[in-house]
Amino acid sequence: MQVANVSIEASANNLTRLESLIKDQKITDEKLRKEISKLMLKKMNLQTDFDNANAEIEKLENEISEKGKKIRDIKCELNR
Repeated sequence: MQVANVSIEASANNLTRLESLIKDQKITDEKLRKEISKLMLKKMNLQTDFDNANAEIEKLENEISEKGKKIRDIKCELNR
């Protein structure tokens, strides 16, 4: 009988410890989910900034190209 009680008590202690571990793991998982969400939002914002910067670069390259054409046209007129 005493062996059975010791075994039951050990099992109860193991169960309590496992429940505590599961609770801690759930807390850790939730923290990681929140951190992943924050990082995903930062990534999306960085991608938007990157896309906007590329669009601005393309716009400026087009302006440079147009101004280069105007300069060549002016040079041609001056050489006439």
